Amino acid sequence: MKRFNAVNGVYVPDGEADVCAGAFAELVKFVLDLAKQTNQMGDYFPVWGGALGFQVMLVQLSGNCSMLSSFDADDIVAPFEFTNAADGSRVFGKGSEGWKQLRETMASASAAHMQGSDMGLLHEEWLHNTPLKSLFNLLALSVDMDGTKFVSVLESKKFPFYLSHWHTEKTSMEWTSGHLSVQSAKLTHDMAAVFAVDLERSIHRPSSMEDELDMVIYNSNPIYTYKTWSGMGFEQVYVFDEANSAGGTCRNP
Repeated sequence: MKRFNAVNGVYVPDGEADVCAGAFAELVKFVLDLAKQTNQMGDYFPVWGGALGFQVMLVQLSGNCSMLSSFDADDIVAPFEFTNAADGSRVFGKGSEGWKQLRETMASASAAHMQGSDMGLLHEEWLHNTPLKSLFNLLALSVDMDGTKFVSVLESKKFPFYLSHWHTEKTSMEWTSGHLSVQSAKLTHDMAAVFAVDLERSIHRPSSMEDELDMVIYNSNPIYTYKTWSGMGFEQVYVFDEANSAGGTCRNP
Protein backbone atom coordinates (compact mmCIF):
# COMPACT_ATOMS: atom_id res chain seq x y z
CA MET A 1 0.00 0.00 0.00
CA LYS A 2 2.93 2.35 0.59
CA ARG A 3 3.83 2.27 -3.11
CA PHE A 4 0.18 2.62 -4.19
CA ASN A 5 -0.34 5.64 -1.96
CA ALA A 6 2.83 7.25 -3.31
CA VAL A 7 1.96 7.17 -7.04
CA ASN A 8 -0.60 9.19 -9.00
CA GLY A 9 -1.71 6.36 -11.27
CA VAL A 10 -0.58 3.19 -13.05
CA TYR A 11 0.34 2.33 -16.62
CA VAL A 12 0.06 -1.41 -17.33
CA PRO A 13 2.60 -2.11 -20.09
CA ASP A 14 3.07 -4.65 -22.84
CA GLY A 15 5.02 -7.87 -22.31
CA GLU A 16 4.53 -11.61 -22.24
CA ALA A 17 2.39 -13.02 -19.43
CA ASP A 18 -0.83 -14.90 -18.73
CA VAL A 19 -3.64 -12.34 -18.54
CA CYS A 20 -6.14 -14.73 -16.95
CA ALA A 21 -4.17 -16.26 -14.06
CA GLY A 22 -0.75 -16.17 -12.47
CA ALA A 23 1.32 -13.51 -10.72
CA PHE A 24 0.96 -10.79 -13.37
CA ALA A 25 -2.81 -11.15 -13.71
CA GLU A 26 -3.24 -11.28 -9.93
CA LEU A 27 -1.14 -8.13 -9.44
CA VAL A 28 -3.10 -6.20 -12.06
CA LYS A 29 -6.39 -7.32 -10.50
CA PHE A 30 -5.11 -6.21 -7.08
CA VAL A 31 -4.19 -2.77 -8.43
CA LEU A 32 -7.50 -2.42 -10.27
CA ASP A 33 -9.47 -3.38 -7.15
CA LEU A 34 -7.56 -0.78 -5.13
CA ALA A 35 -8.08 1.82 -7.85
CA LYS A 36 -11.82 1.13 -7.98
CA GLN A 37 -12.11 1.43 -4.20
CA THR A 38 -10.17 4.69 -4.04
CA ASN A 39 -12.10 6.23 -6.95
CA GLN A 40 -15.39 5.28 -5.35
CA MET A 41 -14.26 7.16 -2.23
CA GLY A 42 -13.48 10.27 -4.28
CA ASP A 43 -9.74 9.61 -4.43
CA TYR A 44 -9.00 10.00 -8.14
CA PHE A 45 -6.63 7.33 -9.46
CA PRO A 46 -6.29 6.65 -13.22
CA VAL A 47 -5.06 3.41 -14.82
CA TRP A 48 -4.03 2.94 -18.47
CA GLY A 49 -3.29 -0.38 -20.15
CA GLY A 50 -1.54 -0.74 -23.50
CA ALA A 51 -1.14 -3.87 -25.68
CA LEU A 52 -0.83 -6.70 -23.12
CA GLY A 53 -2.08 -4.15 -20.58
CA PHE A 54 -5.22 -3.80 -22.73
CA GLN A 55 -5.77 -7.54 -22.60
CA VAL A 56 -5.22 -8.04 -18.90
CA MET A 57 -7.32 -5.02 -17.88
CA LEU A 58 -10.13 -6.15 -20.18
CA VAL A 59 -10.10 -9.65 -18.71
CA GLN A 60 -9.74 -8.61 -15.08
CA LEU A 61 -12.37 -5.85 -15.22
CA SER A 62 -14.92 -8.03 -17.03
CA GLY A 63 -14.08 -11.36 -15.37
CA ASN A 64 -14.22 -13.02 -18.80
CA CYS A 65 -11.16 -14.79 -20.23
CA SER A 66 -12.92 -16.23 -23.26
CA MET A 67 -13.57 -12.99 -25.15
CA LEU A 68 -10.04 -12.54 -26.51
CA SER A 69 -9.31 -13.68 -30.06
CA SER A 70 -6.24 -13.87 -32.26
CA PHE A 71 -5.89 -11.84 -35.45
CA ASP A 72 -3.15 -10.50 -37.69
CA ALA A 73 -2.30 -7.17 -36.02
CA ASP A 74 1.07 -7.80 -34.37
CA ASP A 75 3.66 -5.10 -35.12
CA ILE A 76 1.62 -3.36 -37.83
CA VAL A 77 0.51 0.22 -38.31
CA ALA A 78 -3.17 0.90 -38.78
CA PRO A 79 -5.43 3.98 -38.83
CA PHE A 80 -8.15 4.70 -36.31
CA GLU A 81 -11.83 4.50 -37.08
CA PHE A 82 -13.38 6.71 -34.40
CA THR A 83 -16.84 6.04 -32.99
CA ASN A 84 -19.43 8.63 -31.99
CA ALA A 85 -18.42 8.10 -28.35
CA ALA A 86 -14.94 9.52 -28.99
CA ASP A 87 -16.08 13.16 -28.97
CA GLY A 88 -17.42 12.95 -25.43
CA SER A 89 -14.62 10.77 -24.07
CA ARG A 90 -11.96 11.73 -21.54
CA VAL A 91 -9.22 10.62 -23.92
CA PHE A 92 -10.23 12.00 -27.32
CA GLY A 93 -12.77 14.61 -26.23
CA LYS A 94 -10.20 16.73 -24.42
CA GLY A 95 -7.72 19.19 -25.78
CA SER A 96 -7.50 22.08 -28.18
CA GLU A 97 -8.94 22.47 -31.64
CA GLY A 98 -5.53 21.45 -32.95
CA TRP A 99 -5.79 18.20 -31.02
CA LYS A 100 -9.21 17.57 -32.58
CA GLN A 101 -7.80 18.23 -36.03
CA LEU A 102 -4.95 15.83 -35.33
CA ARG A 103 -7.45 13.22 -34.26
CA GLU A 104 -9.25 13.58 -37.55
CA THR A 105 -5.93 13.26 -39.36
CA MET A 106 -5.24 10.03 -37.48
CA ALA A 107 -8.53 8.66 -38.81
CA SER A 108 -7.32 9.02 -42.39
CA ALA A 109 -5.64 6.23 -44.30
CA SER A 110 -2.37 8.18 -44.54
CA ALA A 111 -1.71 8.29 -40.80
CA ALA A 112 -1.32 5.29 -38.57
CA HIS A 113 -0.39 4.03 -35.12
CA MET A 114 1.50 0.92 -34.07
CA GLN A 115 -0.58 -2.04 -32.97
CA GLY A 116 1.03 -4.13 -30.26
CA SER A 117 -0.49 -7.58 -30.26
CA ASP A 118 -2.09 -10.36 -32.27
CA MET A 119 -4.56 -10.98 -29.42
CA GLY A 120 -7.41 -8.67 -28.58
CA LEU A 121 -11.10 -7.98 -28.87
CA LEU A 122 -12.85 -8.39 -32.22
CA HIS A 123 -15.51 -5.86 -33.13
CA GLU A 124 -17.90 -8.74 -33.70
CA GLU A 125 -17.41 -9.85 -30.08
CA TRP A 126 -18.01 -6.31 -28.87
CA LEU A 127 -21.29 -6.01 -30.79
CA HIS A 128 -22.74 -9.10 -29.10
CA ASN A 129 -21.28 -8.66 -25.61
CA THR A 130 -23.86 -6.72 -23.60
CA PRO A 131 -22.03 -7.03 -20.23
CA LEU A 132 -18.88 -5.60 -21.79
CA LYS A 133 -20.75 -2.67 -23.32
CA SER A 134 -22.15 -1.87 -19.88
CA LEU A 135 -18.60 -1.41 -18.56
CA PHE A 136 -16.87 0.45 -21.41
CA ASN A 137 -17.33 3.00 -24.15
CA LEU A 138 -15.84 2.01 -27.50
CA LEU A 139 -13.79 4.95 -28.80
CA ALA A 140 -11.89 3.61 -31.80
CA LEU A 141 -11.56 0.58 -34.07
CA SER A 142 -8.82 -0.60 -36.43
CA VAL A 143 -8.49 -3.24 -39.14
CA ASP A 144 -5.89 -6.02 -39.24
CA MET A 145 -3.90 -7.32 -42.22
CA ASP A 146 -6.76 -9.63 -43.24
CA GLY A 147 -9.43 -6.92 -43.10
CA THR A 148 -10.80 -8.02 -39.72
CA LYS A 149 -12.07 -5.15 -37.58
CA PHE A 150 -10.98 -5.08 -33.93
CA VAL A 151 -11.28 -2.81 -30.89
CA SER A 152 -8.43 -0.31 -30.59
CA VAL A 153 -9.41 1.99 -27.69
CA LEU A 154 -11.83 1.54 -24.80
CA GLU A 155 -12.68 3.82 -21.88
CA SER A 156 -14.36 2.75 -18.65
CA LYS A 157 -17.78 4.28 -18.08
CA LYS A 158 -17.38 4.47 -14.31
CA PHE A 159 -13.67 4.87 -13.59
CA PRO A 160 -10.68 6.73 -15.13
CA PHE A 161 -9.48 3.51 -16.78
CA TYR A 162 -8.22 3.51 -20.37
CA LEU A 163 -7.41 0.54 -22.60
CA SER A 164 -5.48 0.83 -25.87
CA HIS A 165 -4.71 -2.21 -28.01
CA TRP A 166 -1.96 -0.20 -29.66
CA HIS A 167 1.36 1.01 -28.26
CA THR A 168 0.89 4.57 -27.06
CA GLU A 169 4.65 4.93 -26.59
CA LYS A 170 6.43 3.13 -29.41
CA THR A 171 5.89 5.51 -32.32
CA SER A 172 8.15 8.08 -30.69
CA MET A 173 10.53 5.66 -28.96
CA GLU A 174 11.20 2.98 -31.59
CA TRP A 175 12.20 4.38 -34.95
CA THR A 176 11.51 1.25 -36.96
CA SER A 177 10.71 1.81 -40.62
CA GLY A 178 6.98 2.28 -41.13
CA HIS A 179 6.23 2.93 -37.45
CA LEU A 180 7.06 6.62 -37.35
CA SER A 181 5.24 9.59 -38.79
CA VAL A 182 4.80 13.17 -37.68
CA GLN A 183 1.14 12.52 -36.96
CA SER A 184 1.68 9.33 -34.98
CA ALA A 185 4.50 10.86 -32.91
CA LYS A 186 2.31 13.89 -32.19
CA LEU A 187 -0.53 11.61 -31.18
CA THR A 188 1.77 9.78 -28.76
CA HIS A 189 2.74 12.99 -27.00
CA ASP A 190 -0.81 14.36 -26.91
CA MET A 191 -2.20 11.17 -25.41
CA ALA A 192 0.61 11.17 -22.84
CA ALA A 193 -0.43 14.73 -21.99
CA VAL A 194 -4.04 13.62 -21.51
CA PHE A 195 -2.90 10.94 -19.07
CA ALA A 196 -0.56 13.39 -17.32
CA VAL A 197 -3.47 15.77 -16.70
CA ASP A 198 -5.40 12.88 -15.20
CA LEU A 199 -2.43 11.96 -12.99
CA GLU A 200 -2.27 15.51 -11.68
CA ARG A 201 -5.79 15.10 -10.29
CA SER A 202 -4.56 12.40 -7.93
CA ILE A 203 -3.72 13.48 -4.37
CA HIS A 204 -1.35 10.53 -3.84
CA ARG A 205 2.14 11.58 -2.82
CA PRO A 206 5.30 9.92 -1.43
CA SER A 207 5.57 10.28 2.31
CA SER A 208 8.85 12.20 1.96
CA MET A 209 11.31 13.50 -0.60
CA GLU A 210 13.66 10.69 0.40
CA ASP A 211 11.01 8.08 -0.42
CA GLU A 212 10.30 9.77 -3.74
CA LEU A 213 13.95 9.80 -4.74
CA ASP A 214 14.29 6.13 -3.79
CA MET A 215 11.41 5.17 -6.11
CA VAL A 216 12.27 6.99 -9.33
CA ILE A 217 13.45 4.96 -12.32
CA TYR A 218 16.76 6.83 -12.43
CA ASN A 219 17.97 4.58 -9.61
CA SER A 220 18.11 1.77 -12.18
CA ASN A 221 20.27 1.47 -15.27
CA PRO A 222 18.86 0.54 -18.68
CA ILE A 223 20.80 -2.15 -20.55
CA TYR A 224 21.55 -1.81 -24.25
CA THR A 225 20.43 -5.16 -25.64
CA TYR A 226 20.06 -4.75 -29.38
CA LYS A 227 23.40 -6.43 -30.14
CA THR A 228 23.40 -9.07 -27.39
CA TRP A 229 19.66 -9.86 -27.27
CA SER A 230 18.77 -8.85 -30.82
CA GLY A 231 16.08 -11.52 -31.09
CA MET A 232 13.92 -9.89 -28.43
CA GLY A 233 13.25 -6.84 -30.59
CA PHE A 234 14.02 -4.14 -28.02
CA GLU A 235 16.96 -1.74 -28.02
CA GLN A 236 17.19 -1.41 -24.25
CA VAL A 237 15.56 -3.00 -21.22
CA TYR A 238 15.52 -2.88 -17.45
CA VAL A 239 16.17 -6.24 -15.77
CA PHE A 240 14.99 -6.56 -12.18
CA ASP A 241 15.76 -9.30 -9.68
CA GLU A 242 12.46 -10.86 -8.66
CA ALA A 243 13.26 -10.68 -4.95
CA ASN A 244 14.08 -7.00 -5.25
CA SER A 245 11.57 -5.91 -7.88
CA ALA A 246 9.54 -3.84 -5.41
CA GLY A 247 12.63 -1.86 -4.59
CA GLY A 248 13.72 -1.39 -8.18
CA THR A 249 17.06 -3.18 -8.00
CA CYS A 250 18.38 -3.64 -11.52
CA ARG A 251 21.04 -6.08 -12.67
CA ASN A 252 22.95 -6.91 -15.81
CA PRO A 253 21.81 -9.96 -17.83
